[in-house]
Amino acid sequence: MDWQGDFLNDHAFVELQMEGIPSEMDIQNLIRDTEEKLRLNACSIEQNLKELQAKVGEASSGERVPSPIECLQWFSQRNLSILKPVATGHQELLDFLRALQNSLKAEDAFEEAILHLLLNISTQCGVAFPTSCPASSEEHSSSPNLSMPCDDLALEVRKAWDDVRFSLRSHLLRKLQMMTEPSKTEGELSVGTKVPQKIFYLQQLLFLYPETKVFIWYQQLQIKAVLSVLQNCQSCIPGGQKGFDRLTLGFQTASPALCSMLREEIHVLNGVAEPHKIIAFLNHVYLNTVAQELGVLMDKEVETALKDNTTHSMKGGKMSSKKSAVAPQHPPQRERSFSLTSHQLRCLTQLTNTLLELEQTVEDLATHLGFLNCAGESVCSGKGVLKKVRDEMEVTAAEDKAATDLVPQSTEVVCLEFGWRAAFRALVPQMAHCVKVVLDDVCNKNLQQEEATHALGSADILVTPVTHSHGPERDSPRMVAK
Repeated sequence: MDWQGDFLNDHAFVELQMEGIPSEMDIQNLIRDTEEKLRLNACSIEQNLKELQAKVGEASSGERVPSPIECLQWFSQRNLSILKPVATGHQELLDFLRALQNSLKAEDAFEEAILHLLLNISTQCGVAFPTSCPASSEEHSSSPNLSMPCDDLALEVRKAWDDVRFSLRSHLLRKLQMMTEPSKTEGELSVGTKVPQKIFYLQQLLFLYPETKVFIWYQQLQIKAVLSVLQNCQSCIPGGQKGFDRLTLGFQTASPALCSMLREEIHVLNGVAEPHKIIAFLNHVYLNTVAQELGVLMDKEVETALKDNTTHSMKGGKMSSKKSAVAPQHPPQRERSFSLTSHQLRCLTQLTNTLLELEQTVEDLATHLGFLNCAGESVCSGKGVLKKVRDEMEVTAAEDKAATDLVPQSTEVVCLEFGWRAAFRALVPQMAHCVKVVLDDVCNKNLQQEEATHALGSADILVTPVTHSHGPERDSPRMVAK
């Protein structure tokens, strides 16, 4: 627990790191230090309780000062659920909202002050605004803190409130959009500064609107940012590169930027959303967007390769068509059948490696932040594993149907969905054929080289005369006459 920097009055932090096996003296010192820190921590808690008791006594207006236990009971979950928002009249609320409207229209950069004012009114005064309740209740009532029938005055209040929060929403979304543009934030805001600011803006949006709407708007902003990165990286490739070379270099350039965006995004969403919602957000904004953009670009390159490679094959096949003029002529078939070159296959291999590295980075980031399902397995596993788990759950659902009513429903398990492999589906036959051709070519060349080497060696053996060379006398056996 990293509380020592935030709570300076807490003293229950003991350094337990010891090198080697602790001796009896080390254990006694550790126990003594622990007892001392526990005593200091108890004194700190007692002092804080006295301060809380004094503040509650001041608010009790001369009545009996409550005990520390009674003060703590005020913060129990049962007492907090009893609290109700302050009821406000329609006319008072309408006057307040119209004053906010005039301030937003008259003053520039006044949105921050109004947001701060609304947050203080909600937290300190207990006034509940419409989005403090779920979206379902918001649709059926003009304001949760008003129990009067819906009339013209209530409609005016609703209209004024919608106008105020629409202006504030535009301001916050504009701030978030500026922070997603690297050209405007690079060099001005570091990652450590951008993450808290993004969390703060999202929290203010969640105060004004339901969570579903806020995440839809934020998803749209981030999808535009991801597409901008991919398209900019494709457009900045030198003009000499084209075809699958251009596609591969573009994704290799975009991969570090996407990893940085993903790392920052996970830290931002970790402050405002639950893990399964973060995984769903990453799937929709990043992984699906990359897969769709890759599919569009891959289709364009396949069409280009189909024209180029088919043209070359038709030029090479003119002579053979003249010789086979007697054969029956079939009408040309409109199919996406062509042959890949070894260079194109190498580019596709490099593109696949880049996407696999991006996939591994996303899995590592998600696993590092502890996105685990209830079984303790990473939700970043493949779809087949998740499908197997779901099939087993469906089989056992009929047997345990009576028991599920007594157990609270767990959060839906969401896994990372990497759909970029679908973009290569149309090229699988061509890639397989190209691999076969390349392997055959390599094997034939090696075989020809081996045959040439073997033939050259045989000729050397036949032509070269055998010569007897004698070494020094001591190295040869001595001739003994019989």
